[in-house]
Amino acid sequence: MHAFIDSGRGFIFGEAIYPAGGVYGPLKERYVTLLIIHEGKARVFCDDDETVMGPRSCGFFRNERNLFIEYAEGRNTRVSWCEGYAGDLPEALALRLRSLSPRIPLSQRVEAMQRLGVELGAGSGSNLNMLRNALGIADQIGTPFEIYNRPATRFVAQFVGTLNLIDASVLDAATGRIRVGEVPVALNRALPGGGSGKVSLALRPETVALGRRDGHGVVLAGRIAGVHFLGSVIRVRVSVGEHVVSLDTFNRPDAPPPEVGSPVEISVSERDLLVLAA
Repeated sequence: MHAFIDSGRGFIFGEAIYPAGGVYGPLKERYVTLLIIHEGKARVFCDDDETVMGPRSCGFFRNERNLFIEYAEGRNTRVSWCEGYAGDLPEALALRLRSLSPRIPLSQRVEAMQRLGVELGAGSGSNLNMLRNALGIADQIGTPFEIYNRPATRFVAQFVGTLNLIDASVLDAATGRIRVGEVPVALNRALPGGGSGKVSLALRPETVALGRRDGHGVVLAGRIAGVHFLGSVIRVRVSVGEHVVSLDTFNRPDAPPPEVGSPVEISVSERDLLVLAA
């Protein structure tokens, strides 16, 4: 099993108020940082990437070379964080993490975890167990690969990486027959909890393709809502009914992405559609 944080060197929680702006860093070693901006504004420079965070926002950063945080001048900025030395990850997994958006939802549970961590102080084996006990039973225990690709709950799925959520109607829970808009979909597996009525389908951006593709049995029509260049990867946002689906495609000079507003089809494999528990 691979660890995000070097357990031998520990981790620490903290909080601070910058009444008139300021800076933090740069951190020159490899770090993993969970940063919450409660009030104010900050610019986070993680290696070659810059992320602007406003009030009530949360970000997860794993730097390879340096991490530097700049808090807005003339503004009261209240922040809290959890940071530790990064563990050794396979290059393929580290590359995938670097390609993901650092932004994560700031839920009440994340804030509660951060508050408990600040009260417990520096991370140790006993403090980590106290934190786990205070939060209650874990939603999911597994490797990073399992948690990212097969999350057990909506909280786990949204906590790690970018997630698309699409509403669907249940036709037959026992066989996994559902309908997305007017498109029937056969998951060929029973829905968890014998779902009925409406369910939420979750899919990661890298599982969605522009256009039709072999092995992708679910095809949905939509329009391009946004195109964002992330270096070698392009994040494309497609409006599908009332939902917006994000997908990733490689940046190829001979194949420019479609223009905003143009009609497109997207496709995904049935096996990559996750039905999440509440």
